[in-house]
Amino acid sequence: MPEPVVVPPVRSFRVVARNVPAALLSVTAVSPTNVYAVGADKGDGPWVLHYDGNAWTRLRTGFRGDLWWVHAFPWGSVFAAGQGAQVLRYESGSWTRMQTPGFAKQTIYGTWGRNAEDIYFVGGAAGRDGFVWHWDGKAWTASVSGTTADLHGVAGSGFGNVWACGDKGTILKWENAAWTTVQSGTAFNLNAMYALTPQDMWAVGDRGTILHYDGTAWSPLPNAVTTN
Repeated sequence: MPEPVVVPPVRSFRVVARNVPAALLSVTAVSPTNVYAVGADKGDGPWVLHYDGNAWTRLRTGFRGDLWWVHAFPWGSVFAAGQGAQVLRYESGSWTRMQTPGFAKQTIYGTWGRNAEDIYFVGGAAGRDGFVWHWDGKAWTASVSGTTADLHGVAGSGFGNVWACGDKGTILKWENAAWTTVQSGTAFNLNAMYALTPQDMWAVGDRGTILHYDGTAWSPLPNAVTTN
């Protein structure tokens, strides 16, 4: 006889932190006892919080500027990126600022990587410079994105399957060693994306926009708000 399938109990959200004196903009988790959240700089450095399963602790980076995105890897490296083209790397209990190919006017809004030696960073500069950078563990590569729109999200699911999204419905795909523009079906700004598989991807944006990619094309969800 086959063993019965055990259905886990329905769980709900609960408040685990409150009254943080700064906006938190991104969160990442390696496990339920290893969670990082990053956010704004209220004058004494960006807020970076770590959760160990019991309590949140603020981590001082020693640097300044808002942090818009954070991405942690299971084997220890954490990358936080944001204002002033800065990328902060956390390892062995300390933060270091990486030398990026950017300038002070540029902001990194999104980060995704397969591992600490294959990670992408996207951003912009007030709608005039949508950029994509790649870190291979040794050196940076600044790609020609083909768009001036700010890029806000980047995601992938395995080697070679990498996408980025941004303002004015911009969606880019990394293909044949170049970024190409793909029709998104919306003109609203896209703020984040997530990939389950190369045939199952999601993007979200302004006005309640929710897009799904089925391996062939991007299309808005029927119940998503995509018009005025």
